[in-house]
Amino acid sequence: MIKYIRIFLLLCAVLCCADVYARAETLLYRRSAQLIEQALELDESTVVFKGEVVGHILPRGNYAWLNVYDGDNAIGVWCPLYMAALIKHTGSYSMRGDSVALSGVFHRECREHAGELDIHALTLEVVRSGSSIKHDVSPLKRKFAITLLVLVLMCGLFVMVRKRR
Repeated sequence: MIKYIRIFLLLCAVLCCADVYARAETLLYRRSAQLIEQALELDESTVVFKGEVVGHILPRGNYAWLNVYDGDNAIGVWCPLYMAALIKHTGSYSMRGDSVALSGVFHRECREHAGELDIHALTLEVVRSGSSIKHDVSPLKRKFAITLLVLVLMCGLFVMVRKRR
């Protein structure tokens, strides 16, 4: 009897894993270019999208606007405020924003938002936290700045000496 229970449990585990694997295969991330190019076909469908949150999070009542950049374009995402609260870093010149994966309803011309192309998020998950970006100054620019500073100081000194005479 215990042998049959073990076989049954093993069979259940295999079937559960197969179901999870099948769901993972159907999870197809869309690129922004694909959403734009196929906007008519994908309109009002549920899509999965991922990218970096850039710019500011704009709260609007119980909801918020996000811009999610996938390397090609940024897509506006309308999500509940509690989802937006998961995001700690937004992308800018000196900061890499949180990377998010979201699923939501894609709108080619959203009636609710003045005909804008957007995604109304159903789920949102932060897959990688943002980080600061260090920008190095090239040695050539550094030398140029020092040279320019010396020239300005010399010109200032020359003007001061001429005024005293």
